[in-house]
Amino acid sequence: MKIFFASECQQKKVCWLFGLKIFERTVIPNICEKNFLGGVYKIIQERDEALKFYLFGILIKKKSIPITKDCINGIVRRLDNIYYNMQVLSQVPVVHKYFTKYKNCNFDKDVILIAGGPTVRYFDYKKTGALKCGVNGIISLIDNLDYLFIEDTFIYDKNLNTEIDLYVGNNCQKFYGLLPQRRLEHLRRCGVTDIVKPIDVHRAGANVFLIEDVFRSKWAINLEVEAFGDFAGAALSALQFIVYTHPRRIFLVGNDCSDGGLAYRSERPMAADHTCKIKNYYSFKNFVRSVYPEIEIISINPVKLRGLFKDVYTESYLGDHPEVSGSSYQIIHEEEII
Repeated sequence: MKIFFASECQQKKVCWLFGLKIFERTVIPNICEKNFLGGVYKIIQERDEALKFYLFGILIKKKSIPITKDCINGIVRRLDNIYYNMQVLSQVPVVHKYFTKYKNCNFDKDVILIAGGPTVRYFDYKKTGALKCGVNGIISLIDNLDYLFIEDTFIYDKNLNTEIDLYVGNNCQKFYGLLPQRRLEHLRRCGVTDIVKPIDVHRAGANVFLIEDVFRSKWAINLEVEAFGDFAGAALSALQFIVYTHPRRIFLVGNDCSDGGLAYRSERPMAADHTCKIKNYYSFKNFVRSVYPEIEIISINPVKLRGLFKDVYTESYLGDHPEVSGSSYQIIHEEEII
């Protein structure tokens, strides 16, 4: 037996001495609880406002925490989030009413989300009859999309918005996201995008959806009354829609988060660091595991998403990438996706 042992994860730390739990710290939003000697002595900190001390479960002392500059800044940020987000949320019940017709509409079906990563070229989309949802400029490679999501006016690809507006696909239903104010201001300063224009919505006959003005806050469940969570990309918005339609399986194609640029031609400067995006896919996995455990997510040629969902590979990809080694990988044939 170890004399001393400790384990720690994101929300909890536990320490044992001679097999006895001597300390446990649990952190949840706005509350930090520390237990000593199996709960004999306990300290609870609530919302950066007060410390409460317990002995044998009896409150023995309460101490106010002095207001600091960080505390004030935290309160201001929360108020800012409420102020800006209410401008979005107040519109949702009207703008998102149409989503009710999509709720569970793909129950027990397969849906493929096709993003712009380079591995999309190793997937023969014509061999599968499953529903296909694409994002952004993937229209230049896939001619039979059922759904299409964008959230940008593509400044560098000057004709892309018009091409997307006029895209027919498989009677493609288009969803145009309206970036929230603070996110839009940041992206405008970076000079990479702008809000989708009303003329594009009209020309495409597109459905409009609203995005939360709090970055990486929560994933939307009931789209008819909730704004889409802002997880930095049309693919992550499309996934919120796809699980809302409740398919049996979701296949990720071209969602590889690799550094090889886009599969289709684009003038947009591409950032090589996908750390934030990968973190958002991890968050999505936890969301689905909690809310939609019956939906299976399968990543085709995953590259940097390897090990996150169920990984499968196409034979064409394995032929060009002998570095994918080991006997545990599974080959998928496109015609199996129905």
